[in-house]
Amino acid sequence: MKSIRRTSLTCALLAVLSLNGIAQQGAALRVTGHVSPAARLSLGGPVSNASADASTPVQATALEQGGEQIIIALSAPAQTAQTSISIPIQLRSNAAYELLAALAVDGCAPTVAAHVESVRASGPLTASGAVERVRFSDAPVTLNAGGATLLDGPRVSKAGNFSTPTNALLINLVVQLSDAPQANCAWHATLRLSLRPASF
Repeated sequence: MKSIRRTSLTCALLAVLSLNGIAQQGAALRVTGHVSPAARLSLGGPVSNASADASTPVQATALEQGGEQIIIALSAPAQTAQTSISIPIQLRSNAAYELLAALAVDGCAPTVAAHVESVRASGPLTASGAVERVRFSDAPVTLNAGGATLLDGPRVSKAGNFSTPTNALLINLVVQLSDAPQANCAWHATLRLSLRPASF
């Protein structure tokens, strides 16, 4: 009788341990996690002079691109008339974002403003609603060192990585320069385009 009781107790203990092990295995199979927001800006092509007046060219040189910002050096040796340049941008993100623009100037620089001219998807891996829900104004925004929001929107890329050609927004940004405050005065400016996470 004692042997039977010991056997029954042993079986019961093994059953409890077995159920506990199964429960622990089940808990180990439940995986949770969090994907950090990630975004990247890059130039989609060369910066071009969009003004009809070719006598006042503005030199634009990309100093940095491919991370969360693009830095472009602007200068003109003797710009006097109004002019504008066109900057093609590629934007990828896995979360909502804001596109900001800030300007630092040196010398007798003209007033510089910018606006988004167009936005389109690069291909089928662009997230649904990335183009339709994007928000921007076609009215020029005067730029300064404090920065201004040019555009915001929801997640852009639904798959791929930062080099996938079909998961980006293609943005055409137009930068407008006013008449120079002084004739024949060279000036320099640094345009910084950056991304930051946003609630959308």
